[in-house]
Amino acid sequence: MPIFLTPILDACRPQQIQRAGELIRQGGLVAFPTETVYGLGALGLNEVSVGKIFAAKDRPAHNPLILHVEHKNQAALLFNFDACADPVSARALFEKLSDAFWPGPLTMVCYKKDHIPDIVTAGSSKVAVRVPSHPVALALLQYVQAPVAAPSANASSRPSATTAAHVQHTLDGKLDAILDGGPCQHGLESTVIDISQNPPQLLRMGAISLETILNIEPKTTWRPIGLATHEATGSPGLVCKHYAPQIEKIELVESTKIQNFWLSQASILLRQSTADQLDQQAGQRLKSTVTITLPDDPILYAQKLYAALYDLEQSKTPWLVIEKIPAYDTQNLWLSILDRLARASSLDP
Repeated sequence: MPIFLTPILDACRPQQIQRAGELIRQGGLVAFPTETVYGLGALGLNEVSVGKIFAAKDRPAHNPLILHVEHKNQAALLFNFDACADPVSARALFEKLSDAFWPGPLTMVCYKKDHIPDIVTAGSSKVAVRVPSHPVALALLQYVQAPVAAPSANASSRPSATTAAHVQHTLDGKLDAILDGGPCQHGLESTVIDISQNPPQLLRMGAISLETILNIEPKTTWRPIGLATHEATGSPGLVCKHYAPQIEKIELVESTKIQNFWLSQASILLRQSTADQLDQQAGQRLKSTVTITLPDDPILYAQKLYAALYDLEQSKTPWLVIEKIPAYDTQNLWLSILDRLARASSLDP
């Protein structure tokens, strides 16, 4: 049995949530569940506390953080709408999107107020803010009574943590506590949209699909999938190599070409329907190989994706082949999933 250094707090016990909140208020680091992934939380307006996040994750200084708050009114106090080219439109868009998606897995980016430390925004004049819907996250924020900066609770560039065990796997001993609230609901990070522009721009695909965003704001524009950027966008999750397990060789392969690897020594991650088809066409794989199948439903696929990547990492496989979602299937959440697969394999989609 491994011996872990970081204490686990039980989110089912209100006293344990308060203990986590007190650690954050004292300047510490606490991993906590959100509806998307586990966040590594610290006082968001305290430079020293925020610096601990970057140190624990070994996170590049150019990768900004998201501030989490309890209510949209608190979020509005962090945004400088007057700095936008069209302040009236920016405020109206903020109200429209917050009414539609908060609390929930949407992060909004807008020009920041002066009291927000530059370390939070990686030097950008814009800050990313969201109101999570997870009851444990909201209870924690209510106790802290201050914005909490919280990127995903994993070592930089690794798959995001969707369970407390995932947090332990990459960050044990580097934070003060892990607040265990069970598996996360969505399994994908929040969708990020820049509301300072008119029309708004989707910066990161995420748990809210592009299709859903367009239903609320049809003029929204978006970046190509997997695009790497170090621009001062205020959004995290845009570096090329991200969400990647520690596996020597990772290939993102078209569904039609997976058969070429079916009888190889490669580990394979693919959809259940594709696996069933290959079983019939090419026979069963070698018992010495690792095959992980994920559901054909994109919501269930997203929930299980990062856990599958951690399982593959722990299998010590040197070679992983991942089924690329066909372009004609990239509706709803598949587009967000394809973005993560492209970054995990460090390949253009």
